[in-house]
Amino acid sequence: TQSTWETSNAREMIHDLLLALSGFPGDIIVMSADGQRFYVDPKIDFLSESDKVEINGICMLGAFYKHIDDFVSSLTCFDPPLEVNGDKTDQKRAFGIYVRALCLGLEEITEEYRQCLLEFEQEFLQDPGLTIGHLHVKLLKFETLLPALDRLVKDVQATGCKGGQLLEMLFNCSVSGNPIVEESMNRLRFHCHRVLYQQIAAWMIHGILVDRYHEFFIHRLDDPHAEVSKRLDAIAADEDIHIPTSSSSSSSS
Repeated sequence: TQSTWETSNAREMIHDLLLALSGFPGDIIVMSADGQRFYVDPKIDFLSESDKVEINGICMLGAFYKHIDDFVSSLTCFDPPLEVNGDKTDQKRAFGIYVRALCLGLEEITEEYRQCLLEFEQEFLQDPGLTIGHLHVKLLKFETLLPALDRLVKDVQATGCKGGQLLEMLFNCSVSGNPIVEESMNRLRFHCHRVLYQQIAAWMIHGILVDRYHEFFIHRLDDPHAEVSKRLDAIAADEDIHIPTSSSSSSSS
């Protein structure tokens, strides 16, 4: 019957929508060639144009989530190398421990998003009469949050920032008029600050420099005396002053 056909199509559509929001294409909702967005297949004829517009708008969250999740997975599924050897694979992985801490925070936030999708799926199985509008309401929080996190990930990938640069970037992102975005960015700052505090504690309390990826603001000098002399020469050149050496002092006396 007509009602049975409509119910079957509605279930299939909801199933595909949940797939797309999880970052996977389906039979009704497909992925663009560049992998940057999901949209309703133009060949689908049982949906009205208004429904397609609404679904395409919601599916943007799936594209944001997929990019964030791919970034997190690429940095948490292996142990990064100690040194960068110039190989492209090493360069991709050598983001450092601060970015790995950032990924832990992103994983926490995206887990809430996945839990939201799971809750709707369970609700829909119990009540097949639920509409896309119900799902839309449940995802309202993420309509502003996921785009902000996606921009953050893209900035980190583009700049390759780590250590203090990443902390500064997160601080700038946390200054937001949106309380949801601000709270999430502060959660990410918490994870990255834990790394900083552990490095400071190791250095101040135990005298141990824990900095495998050269991100800490304290560095070990191979030849500290040569480095000090070099900096003094630079200061003298900038300020046009004369710094007496041991030989000149002895000759004057």
